[in-house]
Amino acid sequence: MKNYIIIIFLLFVTRLLSQPTCGIMSDTTNSYANINFEDRRDYCILLDKGQILRMPIVFHIVSTDPELITDEIIFEQLDILNKAFRRNNKTSDNVPLEFAHLRADTGIEFCFTTQTPSGETKISITRTKVSKPYFDWQSDALSEQNALFNAAPLWPTNNFINIYISYFESVPRSSEFVSVGFAYPDVVFPISDRAFVAIDIRTLPKLPRSLNSEKSFFGKEPGDVLIHEIGHYLRLPHTFGNRDFSCDDDDGISDTPRHKGPSNSEDCPSHPHPYGCDSLNKNIMFMNYMDYSPCRNIFTKDQATKMRCEILSDNRLTSVANYSNSMCISLRNFNSCGSYLFGDINTQPVEYEIPTPLQKQKIKVTWGGLIAYLPNSTPANIDGSNLYIRYKKFKSSNWKEKQLPPGKNEVILEKLDANSIYDYYLVKKCGGYKSTKSIKKSFKTYGIIGERRN
Repeated sequence: MKNYIIIIFLLFVTRLLSQPTCGIMSDTTNSYANINFEDRRDYCILLDKGQILRMPIVFHIVSTDPELITDEIIFEQLDILNKAFRRNNKTSDNVPLEFAHLRADTGIEFCFTTQTPSGETKISITRTKVSKPYFDWQSDALSEQNALFNAAPLWPTNNFINIYISYFESVPRSSEFVSVGFAYPDVVFPISDRAFVAIDIRTLPKLPRSLNSEKSFFGKEPGDVLIHEIGHYLRLPHTFGNRDFSCDDDDGISDTPRHKGPSNSEDCPSHPHPYGCDSLNKNIMFMNYMDYSPCRNIFTKDQATKMRCEILSDNRLTSVANYSNSMCISLRNFNSCGSYLFGDINTQPVEYEIPTPLQKQKIKVTWGGLIAYLPNSTPANIDGSNLYIRYKKFKSSNWKEKQLPPGKNEVILEKLDANSIYDYYLVKKCGGYKSTKSIKKSFKTYGIIGERRN
């Protein structure tokens, strides 16, 4: 068994590409990770009640001078992670129109806790000073992993996602072949106390120049490597599967187009990108977080369904999510309105008697059970007063605002262009400049009778 684990581990880390790479599931484990997701789709949808899934995280910083990685840097990294998973990142509009309707708010969030496993009152960030300048994952991965754990022991993996932050390679780099992140879910280490994520220090946001002299090599969007690795931790494969430059492999997820290999590039690829495989899906989704391009900004709806299904159906991941009920906190200073609005917010088309493709359309927006988390992390019900909806056409910068009727739970948006994608969110105003909002969502108007595409 030990030899088997070593082989799998080394398969993860020996990726000889001239761009930053990550640890991925090998062919041996890929089928287990997918478990015929398309066959499980209906089960996953029935299992999912649409609740926000909150996952506690602990960051272990292991280096010769861990104090250089300040709390502010870690807070920013967590903020970037949450915005990506809740589709609140500023670049989610930067996708081709053909993929815009697939952008997903996964409904998954990540948080700190203020108590260690031993009961000490302390935020879930640890710092460990070591004499070892970097961890050479590509020469002896299992030995390096044990050295990392000996320096900073794992917190219980049924309560936390453990994230290790260290240098992976010599500083400066000794070669072009370097990995920048790894994810080890249970499909690789069946013993659940071995599940963890590791990222290179140089992938963090807001680093001083002295800590990252090779910024261009480690990505044009600091902070997005962790997004990619957490996707793996929640058992998402790469969009291109595991065999580079082959159309014989896939991620098993229907709304990510099949393509030949990773979109390695120092600059953002142009659309359409030439690595497509299927005749009906010639354009690849290089902007997906599970590709390798430097301009990743979306998870798809099916990817979101799969990650949520893994959390809700796996005993360890479910335990992590349940632990958050009493332990999760946010360190952002929310105003008296609270944090983001949560609730059941949806849209549906409104039929016309004689619709035409050019006719202005109507969409009904409904909501219910709205709550917001106050600064002490307690949920507060949101009434219907001073509630607004803001909406705009995809790619437009012109947000429109409409006050929602008090005591109601629906509103009709009118004069919308046919066959178009719109972004929208709800806003609760609390006086002055104070407000809180829901995560952005999208709907698509139809063009002819019977054609409904939300």
